[in-house]
Amino acid sequence: MENQKIEIGAKEELQKMILGRKFQNKEIFAMGSVLNVAILDDILRKSNMTIKAIVDNNSQKTGFHTYNGRIYEIISADSFFSNRNKNTVLIIYSIRFWCEMKEQMIRNGLKEFIDFYVLESLTLTKKKQYIWKGYYLLKDIRKEYGEDAYILGFYGPIGDNYLFSLFYKQFLKENHIENFVCLGTSVTKKISKLFGFSRFKMLEREEFLSLEYLYMFLGNDLKGIKFLQIWEFAFHFNRNRIRFDQRFTFIDTYRDYVYHLQDNREPILPVFCTDIKKIKNSFKRMGLEKGNTIIISPYAYSIQKQPSREFWIELSEQLVKMGKRVAVNICPEVEENFIPSSQVLEFAIEDSVPYLEYAGGFIGMRSGFCDVISSASCKKLLLYPKEDLTTIDYDRHRADKAFGGLREMGLTDQATELEFVMEDSAQYWHGFVELVIEEWKKIKP
Repeated sequence: MENQKIEIGAKEELQKMILGRKFQNKEIFAMGSVLNVAILDDILRKSNMTIKAIVDNNSQKTGFHTYNGRIYEIISADSFFSNRNKNTVLIIYSIRFWCEMKEQMIRNGLKEFIDFYVLESLTLTKKKQYIWKGYYLLKDIRKEYGEDAYILGFYGPIGDNYLFSLFYKQFLKENHIENFVCLGTSVTKKISKLFGFSRFKMLEREEFLSLEYLYMFLGNDLKGIKFLQIWEFAFHFNRNRIRFDQRFTFIDTYRDYVYHLQDNREPILPVFCTDIKKIKNSFKRMGLEKGNTIIISPYAYSIQKQPSREFWIELSEQLVKMGKRVAVNICPEVEENFIPSSQVLEFAIEDSVPYLEYAGGFIGMRSGFCDVISSASCKKLLLYPKEDLTTIDYDRHRADKAFGGLREMGLTDQATELEFVMEDSAQYWHGFVELVIEEWKKIKP
């Protein structure tokens, strides 16, 4: 039981559904990333079926997109709900957001196993299997690190791992814990280099989920273990009770809710690597200039409302006209550099702050990466969507400046933070480019 794989995989699940004639004579829609949908499309095409469109809650993504030589249409959730009929079926494939997507469908009157199917969802049988797997895995960890070893479970995107790491030393000290081990994923491993975890064990996603379900099953009876439960999607509770409480900022959810530390406990920042020779070589090779380069970060996956590509392109063009060098920080394997006047500048997480300080400037969406580089001594300008908190949408992550602003969180006092509203008007975004340029000129080096 403890070594057996629980998930058979989305591909195998879809194959079984096809053999069970679940999609016969149906208009097939999909919900998930384009990468995931492309995987499903490959399998469906072998059975002479195709995906009609991708459903996305971010209306800014609507339109036609090319991936691996195929053109996919992305439509809004509202459009899907308005135009669906009895021959419409939806396939949900999202490792992180499947539960929210499923609940969204149910609230809008769709029935699971009739109107929609979820790949790699968690059934009651699977949950039991996860609990047993977690039980045996925990026994192995205790055997390896000692029965008294306190376990800190890191899981999630880079920003969550970083914020969770800011307070772990204080938590251990105040609770007189000397023997501990940090469990995490490959993302956590990157952060572990920054914070110098003395004991770190990397787990696969399924292993981590098994410990979480064991934790939920046993509750307070499971001692000596702490998870980042405030953001982990396996924990089915109303996270918005915390997110939308005006008393809290983003960092409070870690310091107070997760660690139960006092408000006056300051985060302990990591020490970044400083290999100046490597940075100099990178800049020289790319024709970038020390102190005159602006690193742009246009992607933020937790924010639904984002500026158009045209905004970033025009902003980069204006910066170049000012005599600046422009570089884009993305992951080329999964992200597109759509800015013609820029080059891709890649660097490891542990090198991020030195790279920004050498460059001299950073402009980006408020993503988890901004948590990591918050301490960089350079010009920083961050963009946030302006949120209407009078109405709460329980399908989204709160991303406004009042909650997640680096200044509000106390991570830096060296950042200019601007809010934008979602407009289809090209005139609005042109004006917003001018505002960003104007504010950038005001920032002192």
